[in-house]
Amino acid sequence: MMWSRTIAAMMSVAVLAISALPIQAQTKCNLKRLEKFLSKRAFELSADQKIDLYADKLVRYFGRRNVSNRSVYRSMRTWERRWPERIYKYMRTTDYEKTEEGDACKVTFDYRFLAYSPRRDKISAGLGTTTLVLADLDGEGLFQIIGEFGDVKCRGLTKFARSRC
Repeated sequence: MMWSRTIAAMMSVAVLAISALPIQAQTKCNLKRLEKFLSKRAFELSADQKIDLYADKLVRYFGRRNVSNRSVYRSMRTWERRWPERIYKYMRTTDYEKTEEGDACKVTFDYRFLAYSPRRDKISAGLGTTTLVLADLDGEGLFQIIGEFGDVKCRGLTKFARSRC
């Protein structure tokens, strides 16, 4: 079986409370723009490539507040070493909206995952969901990730083959 190299940032985090962002962050939460961003965030990217999509400081990440970009990168690299062979498949966007403060967009999507660790001879597979909080921090109309959280909905190879748990 062919395995693709991807980056996984599937996090478990509480509800985000976004602090004040620049006025430029007042971007429209339009599904086409959000899905365009998601396609750039392609799961095939390595941590070295994907880290550019994240803000210098995230409001929340992996259950922590005010996390530096460097800390996010270390987390991604640790995940890559733990699961060196991974396949992630975007399934569908399930929700998108402005945050309560209106200065960022939240997009939630479902995905399939299949990961293998040759060193540990372990496989992990199933369905998950991720929510990204995105803002236009530089005023150029390009999103950056300022928050990320999610969870595994169900595990198992039979679940991986289905579209629901």
